[in-house]
Amino acid sequence: MVGNQICLVNRTGENLKFVADGQHHVLVPGDNYGFVEPHAYFAMAQNPLMGSEDYYTLDFQSLVGVKGDPTRPTTPFSTEELLESYDQDERFNRAASGMAPGRKIKARHRPLQGRIASNLDASLGLGGNA
Repeated sequence: MVGNQICLVNRTGENLKFVADGQHHVLVPGDNYGFVEPHAYFAMAQNPLMGSEDYYTLDFQSLVGVKGDPTRPTTPFSTEELLESYDQDERFNRAASGMAPGRKIKARHRPLQGRIASNLDASLGLGGNA
C-alpha cells in the first residue's frame, strides 16, 4: 500500500488486530507508527465499538484513531464504555436508531455430549478430551 505516513492509535488497553492488503497487523495500546493512510480505513472498520453504529447513517465509533486527524478521535475509552460494549451482540445501537430490540433465539438441538463431542472437539483442535 502507498500513501502518507500516519500514526494509528489503539484506544483500548489490549492489542487489536486488523488485516490490510493480505497482511495481518497488530496494534499495541497507544501510538503505533509505520502505517500509511489506507491502513486507517481497514483498522477502523475491523475494530468497531460494539453497539455504537447508527443503522441509518452507518456512522460508528472505532477502537482505533488516527493521530492528528480530528475526524478520527484518539482519546481512550473509559473502562465503563468498554465493558458496556462487551455486552453488545451487534454493531448497531438499536435504541438510538429507533429499532426494535434484538431477540436471541434458542438453539433447536442440544449440544453434542459424550464420546462424539469429545472426539469432534479434538479433531477440530478445540481442546477435547480425546
